[in-house]
Amino acid sequence: MEALLDRIQKFRKVDINKVLFNILSRPEIQTDIKNLIRIDQLFKEGVSEDNIIIGTYSPFTEKLYPDKKAGTHYTFKLTGIFYKSFTINVNEYDFIIDADGEKERGNLFEIYNDRGNLLGLTEKSKEKLNKKLIPLIQAEYEKSL
Repeated sequence: MEALLDRIQKFRKVDINKVLFNILSRPEIQTDIKNLIRIDQLFKEGVSEDNIIIGTYSPFTEKLYPDKKAGTHYTFKLTGIFYKSFTINVNEYDFIIDADGEKERGNLFEIYNDRGNLLGLTEKSKEKLNKKLIPLIQAEYEKSL
């Protein structure tokens, strides 16, 4: 019984915010989060955080860039500069995803503001992230016991 009480006391001392901060600060986890947005959401589906299609390419765009087919969703990966600019800032309670949205025609975040947050995670992406984080959190808890 004393061993169980000892484990419970140790469990209570674990700071979940510190555990999450340490996990979310890992470069591979940050890359996974960025790729949920860059690849899964923007490149594959062309959607914002609210799962709204951000826009579709016009016939004129297809003439300029034959790999951008008219009627297909925006990928925001013409040069790759936008994708490379993604950063994640982790603080004590959460994380903030940022990127450089400045383009020749204006700021992407202002242009597409009515379609939702380009840098937020969709519910589907949040579920994928949770599946990755839960075992890592459990492992951290186990180490502390």
